Parts: sequence; structure tokens; C-alpha cells
Amino acid sequence: VRREERANPTMTPYYDALEAEILLARGEESRALALARRALDALPSSEALLQARVAAVAAEAARATGDDALAFGLYERALQKDPGTLRRLGLTIPARVTVQGRGDAAEALGDALERSPRLRVSERGFRVTVTGDDRALRVCLASATGSDLGCTDTRAERNEPAEHLAGRAAEQFHRTAFATRVGLSTQDLRSLDGSTTTNDAAAREQMNGAL
Repeated sequence: VRREERANPTMTPYYDALEAEILLARGEESRALALARRALDALPSSEALLQARVAAVAAEAARATGDDALAFGLYERALQKDPGTLRRLGLTIPARVTVQGRGDAAEALGDALERSPRLRVSERGFRVTVTGDDRALRVCLASATGSDLGCTDTRAERNEPAEHLAGRAAEQFHRTAFATRVGLSTQDLRSLDGSTTTNDAAAREQMNGAL
């Protein structure tokens, strides 16, 4: 399929993106990382969702090759572009959960977050901080470099048990921290299934054929 690039070289980063994901699935992490990084350097800025997906693939490849610092930065890039990418790909981010709040609800929330399917407990990487008490809880996500990636707040309902409040707070955090950004264009939404998009109509048709 890649020989078609000769007719339309603008497709190269798209093919790189596809091939990187295939190589990662095959366990060829070093090659996957090289192609994913090349694709990220060449993809147009309008391809926000595809950039997020490729960044996530590159992050997984970097982690597998032992380059944690690079992986952290790439995970952060994916989260900033489209947090929903990690959920759709079934990926986790390395994170340390810290409970600074007081009460049963805060403790229960910390335990729930450590079991999260989106977090991989690690002393290095992202930071998830729980504050508050049995009346209200806040969860904040920060990158390995300390960049604020957002917080969620959940207030207790009347006579609500601590465990129930913690469950709602965990759900709210996941729904917000790993959700696709609102305000996407139609073109962006079409790319959520993992296919790629491009402003060039002929190139788009060519990529659809490859897929």
C-alpha cells in the first residue's frame, strides 16, 4: 500500500501513523516509536485527534523500550490533544495517587482510583491528588512535570454514604479526565474510530482505500 505514497507524498505521515500502530501491536516497539515520532512531526495541526492517537502509540512504545521520560511527555501530549484516546485504545498512564483529604470518603476514593483501569500505580509519572472530606471531594490530575490537567468536584447528597460519594467522585473523574473534548469539528468526529482525516479530498479517499 505504501508505494502509493509516490503519487501523493502528503500521505506519508498518515501511513507512518498506521504502520506505527501495527508495529506496536506486533511488539516491534523501537520501530513503532521511530515511525510515530516521525508522523507527529509531519501531521498537520488540524489533525488533533490523530495526533493524540499517534502520541499515545508513541508513548506506549517509549515505555516498552524503557524511556520513561519520553513516554511521560507523549502521554501528556495525548491527554492535552484528546484524553478520550487513551480510553479508546484501552491504555493506562503511570500515576501516583495521593490522598490529602480527610474522612472515609476520601480514603475510599483513593482506593478506587488505585484500581482504575486508566491508571497504572507508579511512584513516577502523573499525579492524582484527592482532597476534601465526607461533604465534598476534589480529584486533580497533574503531569509528571507538574502541569495541571484538570480537576473534578463532587458534592455529597443529603445523607449520602461515604462509599457512594467516593464512587460518584471516581466516576466523575474518569468521565472528565478521559473524555473527548467538546466542540470537535465534523471532521474530527469522523476520526474517532481510529481512521485518519485530511483536508485534501483525494488523499482522504486514498487513505480510506488503504484502511
